[in-house]
Amino acid sequence: MTTFFRQDVTCANCRKSSTHQALGSTNAFGSPDLDLRPPEMQRSTMSAWLQLCPHCGYTSSDLSRSVGDLAVVSGVEYRAALNDQGFPELARRFLAHALLSVSSEPAIAAHARLRAAWVCDDSRQTELASQCRRLAAECFTALKPFEDSQQGITHGAVLVDVLRRSGEFERAAVECDVLLAFRQAAGILRQVLEYQRRLVSDRDAIVHKVEECTR
Repeated sequence: MTTFFRQDVTCANCRKSSTHQALGSTNAFGSPDLDLRPPEMQRSTMSAWLQLCPHCGYTSSDLSRSVGDLAVVSGVEYRAALNDQGFPELARRFLAHALLSVSSEPAIAAHARLRAAWVCDDSRQTELASQCRRLAAECFTALKPFEDSQQGITHGAVLVDVLRRSGEFERAAVECDVLLAFRQAAGILRQVLEYQRRLVSDRDAIVHKVEECTR
């Protein structure tokens, strides 16, 4: 069951108060996608993952907390991302949020841009989703070289899916082969990478789930 509640929040950037819908609880049943997008019901709670200050435009999972470089909020690039009418409104929030951390915390920015792609997927805007994934790929690439660890390989595996879904099959194949050579690429991580390698070879750019790797 998913529950929401109303929350009054004071913005960490402009110190003004506003009311927002917050996620109280949710659950997830089934398999995540290969890029780790969760299954339902959590999948449908994205509208509550970021709060947008109506006064200054700061975006955060919790507006009362300072995350990233708040000086970016008043910048031209941030305002352009937030106001780009070509993207769904929620996707714009994620794209703007990514700019707060793109220099200091590329992993945070990468996942924000990937979430923007999910919003575009849901709106059946394939090209916009690919644009978001290409932006996400830039941030995931900034994390290289990936550590030979579960976390490092997981980051790499998500990059492989981002590249595959955006049609960058040659790059996806190279990244996949590098990860498969890691000592820690075992168990479900190896199954995912081997499955990704087959999808890349077939030039398959559609969404697939983790559970498919074990069939």
